Order: sequence, then structure tokens, then C-alpha cells
Amino acid sequence: MINTFWGRFAVMVGGACLLASASTAAFASVSTLVFGSEPGGEFGRSVRDAGDFNGDGRPDILVGAPLDDTGGLSRGRAFLWFGGLGLQRAADLVFSVGNAGDQFGYSVAGIGDVNADGFDDIAIGAPLNDDIGAEAGAVYVFFGGSTPDTGVDLVLHGETADDRFGWSVSRAGDMNRDGRDDFVVGAPWADAAGLDVGAVYLFYGGIGGPASTFDLRWVGEPGGSGSPPFISGAGFGFCVTDLSGYRGDAQASVAVGAPYYGGTIGRAYLFFAASTAGQDPSLAAGTTFTNAVANELFGFALSRAGRIASASRDDLIIGAPGAFGDRGYAKVFYGDATPSATVASTAANLTLNGETGGDRFGEAVCDVGNHDGIGGDDFAVGAPLRDEIAQDAGRVYLFSGTLSLPTDVIPVNGWGSGSESGDLFGQSLSALGGDLDGDGRDDFLIGSPRANDPSNIVQGAAAIMGSGSGAVPVRQLRVIRKDRDGSVELHFEGIGERLRFAQLRVADASQRVLARWGSDFLKVDGMWVVRLPADQLAGVEQAELVWEDEFGARQQRFEVGPATPSRLRFYSASPNPFNPRTTLRFDLPRRLQYRLVIFDARGRRVRTLVQSVGGPGEIRIDFDGRDDRGQLLASGNYRALLQTEFGWRSQGLVLTK
Repeated sequence: MINTFWGRFAVMVGGACLLASASTAAFASVSTLVFGSEPGGEFGRSVRDAGDFNGDGRPDILVGAPLDDTGGLSRGRAFLWFGGLGLQRAADLVFSVGNAGDQFGYSVAGIGDVNADGFDDIAIGAPLNDDIGAEAGAVYVFFGGSTPDTGVDLVLHGETADDRFGWSVSRAGDMNRDGRDDFVVGAPWADAAGLDVGAVYLFYGGIGGPASTFDLRWVGEPGGSGSPPFISGAGFGFCVTDLSGYRGDAQASVAVGAPYYGGTIGRAYLFFAASTAGQDPSLAAGTTFTNAVANELFGFALSRAGRIASASRDDLIIGAPGAFGDRGYAKVFYGDATPSATVASTAANLTLNGETGGDRFGEAVCDVGNHDGIGGDDFAVGAPLRDEIAQDAGRVYLFSGTLSLPTDVIPVNGWGSGSESGDLFGQSLSALGGDLDGDGRDDFLIGSPRANDPSNIVQGAAAIMGSGSGAVPVRQLRVIRKDRDGSVELHFEGIGERLRFAQLRVADASQRVLARWGSDFLKVDGMWVVRLPADQLAGVEQAELVWEDEFGARQQRFEVGPATPSRLRFYSASPNPFNPRTTLRFDLPRRLQYRLVIFDARGRRVRTLVQSVGGPGEIRIDFDGRDDRGQLLASGNYRALLQTEFGWRSQGLVLTK
């Protein structure tokens, strides 16, 4: 779990804020933890608020897992939760499109209502997509609605190979001042102004949605050689963010980072909305934030910092995680009614330095709204390689905008679940734009893409940081019943990813057990499922599920009804135990689509044996004891799952060597 440990205060040294230990009351607490479902998927590599995707008046949550192998190696997935006091552990929607290697979910963002239908929309980047050319990149847009789905509504592509279009994505506000929301996409390897100089593409919102081609393109400055092989130019578009009201005029603006300008010096740019309604904004930056020190990566991260110095102007925070031997810093620039065309990094209003070399303080930055409830805006800075708890466990620092900045700093540590090192807690941050724990204060999001889940598997995690002591309660268990041919499937929504114990029993004095953990519960499409013969439920009016997952022990009763007889048969594997081959036989009642999949003891898919159409009658499939990559599996317990549109069956397998 995440813990809030020691407080911090700041000491002014030469105009910079150095973090030092002290005892003070922390105002952040963990409301909810959600974990990835695929080992090594880097769930939490990107976290963003999704706006109000389903139109229920509450902010929603979007998390990317770009290395998730579901559907293909590093194909990537993204997960969305509908906000509210009934937040559930399992995602409400799971987005999975594209091809193996795309890294779909590397960037995610709520982009406002870009199709003008009254619901907020989202965009998800896949920067290594090859549709147009090798690693040209793509961005997928999904329109919100009262009952939104995961179908793609618009696909956008980079211009040429190696652009990595979709490396970053953000809402942009109304940049052409036509009354509709716009959004931007970064392609830091784009070559429009020179090798890897980078570009940012602006898409205007409109009735029915944006066009599939960009409306305006900003390109970076050549600015000297970069750092091959990672990037050879300025990397303009490495990060992008909206920043409304920097000048206090309530007009939109977009900030862009180019951390490899001048090699590794870095720059940042601010582009303002059009001066006349209905016109394009200027192609020239309104303000350029310059830097002069090598290896700082100034502009690696940037975000709105809230309104610290003025109630009418938004401030900008820029991270430079490479400074001082990867110690890192973050600089805050107050909004300005008449901003200069050029602002040096040394002219920042606040400079906040990391604690020790290697911390990468400033790799992520974000505003957190009125998190402490005192009256002003607050902001956060991530240091994902901080070794406070263990090596590279990571840390996030909160800065209050009203408690005499910059002398008030509250750290939030990473968590440990067995192995604590390498969690990278704080590699991504995002404002949430609302209150989920019901205390009237804004909450925010923290990503930890290499965190261990409670079973000590590295799956990644996202934390919803509440400002009060109350937690966002988990939605009550939802049971989805599916009647099959002679059997009943019970799909349980609301159980955690890591089930430690479960028992399904009749809810009467007999307490007759219907299904047991270890043999009858199977993970299917992100939900725990039990399949029962119809006659086992004869006369049962109510059932009760008792379970324990990573969030504690719970139980709940639900109504049960009648079912129908079955003819789908999955015969016992022969031999079983086996080494290394066995034969799986099943009998289909009619011609059906079917899939036969092997899972390991932790519920991870290791092999898809076949996906085809067949029947009626018996089908035999040989299993050679290898995974999808052709590697021999280790000795142990496995489970074969036969899935058809008519129902499914499963059985245990034992591989011995």
C-alpha cells in the first residue's frame, strides 16, 4: 500500500528551494489503488483525467499500459474508470486496438467535447504504430456518451515514418475561438524542420468531430544536435499541455516542451489562442522559455501549476529532471498579462530542486487543484528514481499554493508489496479536476508503472490521491448471469485483480458450497467467472459469495434463477499429468466459433492453442507444453479454457518434468 511518511519543509538557498526533513502534517492520503492485469505492462505509464466521459457530472480516470501484451506483444491497452463514490476496482471500460508493438496507451488524455455532443471525449496515443510507416505513430479518439463504448470513432496518423506521432496528447481548449474544444498531439521525432526537431499538431473540434487531418502544425527550432540514438534533434512535442488564462484573459494556450533543444539543454514554448474569433492561432510562439545549461532536459515535463500568484492568471511549471546529475528541478513561471517574447529559465518565480543525484525530480509535474482545502491551488512534482524507501521506488512531492510557498512541502512515498525497488512511483502525474472521496477538495492521480501488486507481481499501479481521510468506497459486487446450454455462468464484477480466497455457497442454513477457490474460479476478460451445471442450482433462490482480495475480505448475497440443459462437453485431457504433450478433446453441439487457451496458476495467458470455427462433433487439439513464443513451460499447474459463443468449459492440467 502507499503510505504517507515524513513531512518536509524547504530551505531557501541562493534563490532555490532545497528539500530538507522536518515534521509536519501531511494532507494527502490514498483513496484508491488500482493495479494492472498484465505482468510488465507498465500500467500507470500514463495517467490523466478523462473529463466527464459518461456525462454523470463526475470526473473520470484514464490509465495507459503501453507494454500490455494482450492481443500482441507490447500492443498496449488503456483503462477507464467512471468517477464517483461508487468507484470500482475493475475498469469500467478497457480500450485495446491496433497491432503488436504499437504501445497503445503510451499517452492518454481527456480532450474536452471535440464533437460538440455535450459529452467529453478522450484520445489515446500509440506512437510506435506502423500503419503509415515504421513508427510513424497514431492517435485514437473515442467519443463520450451516456453509455459510452470502446469503439474507435476517429484514427489520426503521423506524417512519415519515425515521427512517433502520439508520444504526447492533450486537450487544448478553444485555440481558434469558435466556441468548441480543440486538442493537440506531439510528434517529437517529426522531421518537418530538420531531423527529429519535432512537431505539434492542432485539431479543431466541430459538429460530428475533428477532421482526420490536422488543422495547424507547429514545428520546433533546429537548435543543435541532440543525443543519438534516442533523439537527434530538439524533440519539440515531447510533452504538451493546455494552459488557459496565462495572460489573465481567459483565452486558451498550449505549452510545448523540447527537452533536447541544444543537445540536452531544453526549451519550452507557449502558443496563444487566435486573436480573432474563428481564426487560426499564430504559428509563432507567444513566449519561449529558454535555458542555457547542458544536460538539464528543461521542458521534459510541463503543466499548469494552478493560480498561485494571481486569482485570474494561470501559472506554468516546467520540469528539468536531468539537472545536477539527474537530481532535477522544477521551475514555476507566474502568469503574465503582457508576457515577454523570451523568458530565461533563470527568471523563474520559483525554483524547486530535488534532494539527491539520480532522483529525476521534475520528470512529472501537475497541478492538483485546491487539494489542501485552504483556498489556493496546489501542485505536485514526481521524482520516480528517488531511493527513499528502496532503490528507484520513487516519490511525489506536494506543494501548497497558499502555505507560504515555497517553504511548505509534503512528500508522498511509494509503496512496497514485497519488492519495493523499481516501482517508479511518480513517473506520471495528473490533476483529476474534481473530488472523489467526498471531502469537498480536489484529488489527483499518480502512476507507478513498475509497481508490484499485492501478490508481488510487477504489473504497475495507479493511485487516486484523496485530500481527506475518507476513501473512495468500492462499488458493490455486481453479478452478471449468462445462461448457457445446460449451465449457468456467473460473472463477478467488483472483485480485485488478486483473489486470495473465494467460496460460492447457497445462502440458507445448509451453506452448501457451489464453487471453491483454486478449482472453480477462473479469470475471463478481466472478470472472475464461475460456471455451474444447471442442476446444481436447482431450487436455489439466493447464493452468497465470500471472498478476500488485495483490498480485504468481503461477502455479498444475490438472487439466483433457473437454467437449461447442456451439450457442450470438454473431456479430460490425456495424458494428465503430461510431459510435455497431451491431447485435449471437446464436443461441440453445432458449428461454432471456438478458442482454446492455456493459463498458468496465476491466471496469466501463456498459450492460445487454436482459434477457429468447427463442429458439430468431437475436435482434438494437441498441446506440446510450449508458450506462445515457443518456449517450453515450467513444471506446474495450468488450466485449459475452451471458449465458444455457446458457453465455455475449463479443466486443470499438470505439467511434470
